[in-house]
Amino acid sequence: MLGLGIDTGGTYTDAVIYDLEGGGVLCKAKSPTTRGDLLVGIMGALGGLDEGLLGRCGYAAISTTLATNACVEGKGDPARLIMIGCDRGVYGKYGGEYGLPPASEVTFLDGGHAQSGDVVSEPDWGRLEREADAAGVGSFAVVELWGIKDPAFERKAASLLARRPGRTVICGHELTDEVNSLRRAASALLNAELAPMMGGFMAKVGEALAKVGLPLSPLMVRGDGTVMSMSFAAAHPVETLLSGPAASVAGAAALAGVGEAVIVDMGGTTTDIAMVKGGSPAFGAGGATVGRWRTGIRSVRVRTFGLGGDSRVLPRGCGHRASPLGEGGFSRDHGDRMLAGRLSVGPVRVIPLCRLAEDHPGAGARLAGMAGAPGGVKVHTEPYWEFLVGVGDGKGIPGLTDEEARILDALRDGPLCLFDLAEAVGSEVYGLRTGRLERHGAIMRSGFTPTDAANAARPLGVGDAAASGHAARVVAENMGVGVDGLCRDMHEAVCNMLYGYVATVLLEDGHEGLADCGMAPQSAYLVSSSYLGGPLRVASDRAIVGIGAPAHMYVPEVAAAMGCAASLHAHSDVANAVGAVTTKVTAEAAATV
Repeated sequence: MLGLGIDTGGTYTDAVIYDLEGGGVLCKAKSPTTRGDLLVGIMGALGGLDEGLLGRCGYAAISTTLATNACVEGKGDPARLIMIGCDRGVYGKYGGEYGLPPASEVTFLDGGHAQSGDVVSEPDWGRLEREADAAGVGSFAVVELWGIKDPAFERKAASLLARRPGRTVICGHELTDEVNSLRRAASALLNAELAPMMGGFMAKVGEALAKVGLPLSPLMVRGDGTVMSMSFAAAHPVETLLSGPAASVAGAAALAGVGEAVIVDMGGTTTDIAMVKGGSPAFGAGGATVGRWRTGIRSVRVRTFGLGGDSRVLPRGCGHRASPLGEGGFSRDHGDRMLAGRLSVGPVRVIPLCRLAEDHPGAGARLAGMAGAPGGVKVHTEPYWEFLVGVGDGKGIPGLTDEEARILDALRDGPLCLFDLAEAVGSEVYGLRTGRLERHGAIMRSGFTPTDAANAARPLGVGDAAASGHAARVVAENMGVGVDGLCRDMHEAVCNMLYGYVATVLLEDGHEGLADCGMAPQSAYLVSSSYLGGPLRVASDRAIVGIGAPAHMYVPEVAAAMGCAASLHAHSDVANAVGAVTTKVTAEAAATV
């Protein structure tokens, strides 16, 4: 039988046709992921496959990093958390550790069940309905302190909330039997925030298969490396958390044929690192942890870091007043953002300027003008070489301001750099407030990335290499260095960060306490600095298996620094899709005594 594997990542959508009986990739294709309309990217990948082989596929499976990327980038639809019987003081003290919002943004209801399962008191359902109406959101997550003992009150709250048309509600007991109510709350709230995006993605997959004449019901890879039906995934989108990384681990292990290895999957948005032991992925003791979220969802033990080929790069101290994740900061959790020497790298993903210029030649011409300005390259505290691109109308954003409406209107005819956008909306560049529009996906940012730096140093055949060169000159001048110095700094910064991330995963894997709570940021920084001749050196006897488009540029150097072998398979660029189609179907039964 032939199987079709599809992986939709932050940058590329990959597709493979795999011989499920004999083993091996028969054909493969890649297409840029089109965030404005995911169907375009999926159809592009399917269109690159052999039509005859495609028509013979009797099985299809999908993986994606969309949910993972949304967590890292701090994106998702607004949702309201309802906590029943939870102590406000406990929530206020520890909720932030699980990625949960401040207590002021949560509805707390007294009452609920005791640990024994007996009813303490009935919650105030009238108050629930009043606060839900005032919240102004369409998605809700309901979690009771002891809802795993008796979910009756969670179910009643859900039925009351669902009376209003257009509302979606998820209960904590439907996702996990984790005793820790805050982990359950993180799982449920994240599920509610991801539901609209993941529902749209699954609909596009079904539409694409119908267009190519494949009457298949594909399966979706879940975070623990097993697969689930699309209908189950639509109701439980948080189960797709780490779907892409889980598929990449399975695919990399299958391609490399190794029993003990460190899998490093470098994508456009994130780098996912996992361990293979005895030929199988290592599983996490707790739930999946991505970005600021600590959930109760079972998953392969994967550490996800905000570093990829499309990571936003800024000169140190430039442009940090506002960011795509909000006015005044990259995210609630700065742990994945790394200042490497003179450069700030990630965790936000932007469109590489070379790709923007390929699609919008006017942007390339504007960059050329910046680089060749008669009075010399302008030095500024804001990253004026970055562009904003309109991808939506903003109709679903509550309370759209006049300035936001003007920004959307100004971008209808094409992308504009920060200076030009400020002029178009009648604002100063310092006063532009684009964070909310970016978080809701109405606009996207394009900026200088590791891909642009590599493209400027040696054309990679990716996008408009000339645009990368122009942007490199502008950024270099704003750093006070030459273009060659910038490109060297960029390569060294990524290698330094990747070395630190791999070393962190190796150390956490070897110590149970570190695996449970993670390494302190100060310790992680100390380990990372050893790549550049710091006081520590981390060595490994496990091969580092690199997959993903940027991996070949950095993994060999990191492996050499650790004294171990590097493995880069010929089909490593589509390992996620291979992992999706080769993932096993499993069934599990559990009983609580």
